[in-house]
Amino acid sequence: MDPITALSVASSVVALVDFGSKLVDRAFEISQSSSGQPKDAVDVHKSSQELSDVAAEARARVQGLEEKYPRHAELMDRLNVECAEVEKQLSDALKTLTVTSSSRGLGRFSSQMKVSIRSLWSAKQLDDWSKKLDGIRNQVTMSVVMCLLGEVQETRKHVNSTGDESQKVMDALARIESRLDRMSHPKSASTTIMTKTTARDDLADAVWTWSELFDLQGAPVQSENPVSRPFLDLDENQEAWNEKIMASLAFDDMMARNEGIVEAFPNTFHWLFHPVEDLEINSAASRSFTHWLVSETDEAFWITGKPASGKSTLMKFISTHDSLSRHLMQWAHGSDLLMAYFYFWGPGTAMQKSLLGLFRSLLHQLLSQRPDLCNSVALRRQTLFSVAGTDAQLPAWSLEELRECLLRLASQIQGNGRLALFIDGLDEFDGQHMDLVLFLKRLQREYAVKICVSSRPWVVFSDAFKQNPTLRMEDLTKPDIYKYIEARFDECIAMQELKALAPTSVRDLMEAIADRADGVFLWVVIVVEQILIRAMETPDLDDIWTIYNSLPAGLEALYNSIHEGLSPAMKETSSKLYRMVLAWRLHLDDMIEAVHFWVTINCKDPAQPVQFPPVSNHGAVLPLVGRLLAGHTKGLLQLYPWRRWTTIISSGEVVDFIHRTALDWLQLPEQTQSLEVRSPGFQPLLSIMAASGAYLRWMEQANQWSSVDAQSAHWLRFFHICSQIDHLSLTKDMLGVVLRQMQLIEPIPGDICIVPCSYKEYISRKAISDPLDTLASVYCCRAYLRARFETHQGLPRTKHHLLDAVVMGQAGQPGSWRDGDIQLRLQTIQLLLDYGAKPSTMLRRAVRKSQKEGSRQEKSELHFDYWDTVEAMLERGHGSPGAERRLGLLALPFGTRVRNSLKRLRGSPSVGNGCVQRINEPLPFKPADWIDLRELQ
Repeated sequence: MDPITALSVASSVVALVDFGSKLVDRAFEISQSSSGQPKDAVDVHKSSQELSDVAAEARARVQGLEEKYPRHAELMDRLNVECAEVEKQLSDALKTLTVTSSSRGLGRFSSQMKVSIRSLWSAKQLDDWSKKLDGIRNQVTMSVVMCLLGEVQETRKHVNSTGDESQKVMDALARIESRLDRMSHPKSASTTIMTKTTARDDLADAVWTWSELFDLQGAPVQSENPVSRPFLDLDENQEAWNEKIMASLAFDDMMARNEGIVEAFPNTFHWLFHPVEDLEINSAASRSFTHWLVSETDEAFWITGKPASGKSTLMKFISTHDSLSRHLMQWAHGSDLLMAYFYFWGPGTAMQKSLLGLFRSLLHQLLSQRPDLCNSVALRRQTLFSVAGTDAQLPAWSLEELRECLLRLASQIQGNGRLALFIDGLDEFDGQHMDLVLFLKRLQREYAVKICVSSRPWVVFSDAFKQNPTLRMEDLTKPDIYKYIEARFDECIAMQELKALAPTSVRDLMEAIADRADGVFLWVVIVVEQILIRAMETPDLDDIWTIYNSLPAGLEALYNSIHEGLSPAMKETSSKLYRMVLAWRLHLDDMIEAVHFWVTINCKDPAQPVQFPPVSNHGAVLPLVGRLLAGHTKGLLQLYPWRRWTTIISSGEVVDFIHRTALDWLQLPEQTQSLEVRSPGFQPLLSIMAASGAYLRWMEQANQWSSVDAQSAHWLRFFHICSQIDHLSLTKDMLGVVLRQMQLIEPIPGDICIVPCSYKEYISRKAISDPLDTLASVYCCRAYLRARFETHQGLPRTKHHLLDAVVMGQAGQPGSWRDGDIQLRLQTIQLLLDYGAKPSTMLRRAVRKSQKEGSRQEKSELHFDYWDTVEAMLERGHGSPGAERRLGLLALPFGTRVRNSLKRLRGSPSVGNGCVQRINEPLPFKPADWIDLRELQ
């Protein structure tokens, strides 16, 4: 049976079954209510028409499939009969409704008449109906799974078994076939009838697994492409479908780097689109770039230069210049032109420096311009939506799916339009640079995409683009640097007065700065700022020349000079500022909001409650933050606008480094050590935790949350901060600070979604009597747990409960975790064991079940290694408080620790290297990982 045809039948029959399920649910709601009335009235005419439509569609699809595939006639006949019975009984049920019109003027048979249900079926009839509908749904699901399995098996027969690429395809097909084969065999006779949620999820899971064929390069898919013959008309839901795809592609900091790059200084870079005749080298660069824009070429344009020479500023200048689209339209010859931009940002979040972020951002921009391409580009998701509906939960985007979507989009555009991409900071990409280069070259070669890139002149890029048209920043920006110096000097009254007194000396100073800069624009910005400050304080040219001559030429040396020039008290404060921003970046993978920064740095004693300023005062905080940064970091930390795309966490000003080179300088080992020496006793995470707790208390009291998602995100962030505090490095007093700050956040709201589904399923939705201790265990807040053990005598009575929360409280599967997540959870398990926690029989059983499920579902090696290690730890069990040696062992990288210790712990052979690898395959189709806390109260 053709899979596409099978899916068309499934979508129609499932629509009919879902209609029946809704009616059954309404009847059950009435039976449970005291009034015998539903909460909302039912439009009988509309419901009857909907029933007629979905039933007719289901009958037609089933009949068509029976004629096309006579060998499936028995199955189709049974489906046809059951669909007809469902239609008749549902129609009879609707006729039993009693009219209760609230408007005298409405006719009894008006299409707008609202009715309520008097009575439908007994409890037994309701149960029988549910089983009947579930049986039909299960039958359709199994039929579809068998069709999809046959498609994969047929595809494998047509794959050439020779070559590396063919072997990759064969491996992927084998993996898909194995998954579908498991779905085609019910686990036991007692579970052959599935609930409507389980059945629909299984159907969606099967479709999603099979649709991976669309993304396999070289796989000869046997069925007709679903785009050419859609099996569900999405026209009515097209807008909702497009919006859902766009929302799934967006991420918080998608446009943050673009908005954070400063605009080009007035009258600089204009030579790129408007050549200046007396600047021959600039004119030549201009002619090269504009010719590249309008010409038919398969070569990328490469903008390169030293660090901080202005590459990103020039890329933003290009992407926002009016002349860009005018030149590209000449190249497009009047056809549809699409453009997209991306700015890699090494100091930024994971999405800002990864292929995942690049692909999602480009797809979001391009599909925003051409939403009509959503169906054909997001092919796997369109297939899933066609069966499961637009309310289906989408799987997480995988790198492979995004890559194929982007290639598919480029292919769709190639026939009737043109595509131009501008990608900045290839050297800031956190991955294999050659893989990125090869992918971009593939876009050019196969799809005629015009691509402009920028990077530092590293060998990998130099080799890749040395034959391409190129622009080197330091060769071209000296005139712009001089313009900048001259304009900044003219803005300063003190320099104007000095220029009037000694014009030659001032002119010589400007030329000396421009020459010494050697094309590094950022060095000029910092040096000019230092000179202007001195001119305002001491208007003496000899003194200004002395200051200038004392400033070193390189950026790293300049940063050192600025920091060493501070007074001892200012050095201590600046060290705290740097450490706080670095800690926020390291542990939260985010920018620190300016108001949070202000509250945190003013937290003199984290042991005391911290007050968070109301929204009305936030505007007054920003200039104070700016003044603090200017005085103590001399501009190395600055305020930047920050617009969060998804708005789950509020937008606003953030504190960030002036440039990547400033972050690189601070992360040098000698600088890191110097910062700690100059700010003794300062624990940035304790201050961050206190400020975050203050924010939670203020928001809860003021009820200022924009949504439950935003509220939950901030609560999750608070627990994550606490989990990152190293309890072994804290004194007893510091542990007391953690304990007090955690207790200040109580009571925890019941409507936030922060309890992982894994723990919910483990406790079977039983009430949580001590949510703070439980959540602290779920999120591995080791410092808090240790403080509780050492200061609260009653806690040991519930240690087994906390051990359950740590072991079963993980979100997602170990294969999708970062290495640090695994280390953290194992350390917390060992901490509880060292304080005498005893694993219950229920917990041991759950751990063994997780191991077996991994075997049945073909999880990654990391899944096995994690659960094997947990079981070994529970068997080994007890320890003593402060067992630093054992916890130190667990702090090793997980893969190394497993290989070195599993054999000793369990007497089992060492495991392979797979335990340190993250799986690259798409995430399985699963429900949300979080539930509402009040469900457990």
